[in-house]
Amino acid sequence: MSFKKKARVIGLDDAPFSKGIDKKTRLIMVLYRLDSIVERVVAGEIDVDGCDATQTVIEMYGKLGASKAEAFIAEGITMGGFNIPSISEIFETTGVPFIAYVRRFPDIIAMERALIRMNNTVSLQNLRAVNLEDASGNGKQLFLNLRGIEKQDAIRILNASTRIGKTPEPVRLSHLIASALANRY
Repeated sequence: MSFKKKARVIGLDDAPFSKGIDKKTRLIMVLYRLDSIVERVVAGEIDVDGCDATQTVIEMYGKLGASKAEAFIAEGITMGGFNIPSISEIFETTGVPFIAYVRRFPDIIAMERALIRMNNTVSLQNLRAVNLEDASGNGKQLFLNLRGIEKQDAIRILNASTRIGKTPEPVRLSHLIASALANRY
């Protein structure tokens, strides 16, 4: 899979929040062209440790007005604490492939225990659907949770959208905006 210079990807990140204090946190979606142009930014809100991330991402995508995007990109498999989206449902509803990546393999068992204690059955079900594929290389750990896209194509998108460091630019921009809105930057 090769990408046109003007191919679009969508970065997602949640805002920092104070555990035990904040009930909600912002979610930021950035529509980013691979030629380094930000086309659109949409803000939403999700419950901390809730179960509304899937629906919120789908609603935000509708507001984004993107005619075509190669993929969603999110760092991590959770949003807003333990608010775990169903990337399958997001892909099936929007038609846009989903790439969730992590640099360290998470402790899934501990996450399951926490979700059971919280009685968050929706996020527990979504966690159990996570299938992290090892995409490590060049001495760097990388694990991918994918829907609607093959591992090699996901790696190409991550590489094509990364300008500096290890974080894809649309995710980095989402993080900066979310942090600014939370007054934490």
